[in-house]
Amino acid sequence: MVGAAYEELRDPLYRHALLLTRSREEAEEIVQEGFLKLHTHVVEGKRIDNIRAWLFRVAHNSAIDRGRTSRERTSLSESPNAQTLEGRLAQCVPSPEVIYLQRERDSLLAAAVERLPDVQRHCLYLRKEGLSYREIATVLAIGETTAVDHLTRAITRLHREIYVR
Repeated sequence: MVGAAYEELRDPLYRHALLLTRSREEAEEIVQEGFLKLHTHVVEGKRIDNIRAWLFRVAHNSAIDRGRTSRERTSLSESPNAQTLEGRLAQCVPSPEVIYLQRERDSLLAAAVERLPDVQRHCLYLRKEGLSYREIATVLAIGETTAVDHLTRAITRLHREIYVR
């Protein structure tokens, strides 16, 4: 059970911790601590209804406890996902014009995401990681309706900033 959860959730949990801490070392420690706590709970016979939400909540709390959440955010171009995107673009050998347009669009999106309130950005990120509304609400300790509202507002704001000019 813990092994399967580790295989499935290690990378998304690491990305979440990295988003909160902006430190690879801290993110790795948070992931290790989370799975250690999960193992301890299982060994003690404690029941966890939703392992994914529980682990994300543990990681979220650990990052906050460490005092590592930062107001300074790196741009999406510096994120691990951007490197993957650039790698895919290089494999397709697109024209310089296509590369320029894609970077311009990514830059607009990154800037728009950076301007979102923290809670909306976190909701958007967790949804991108595949968490349900209920799981997002659990991770952020907010109501499910509130999570849906934050996501709706974030998406509406991004759409307005990027497509309605």
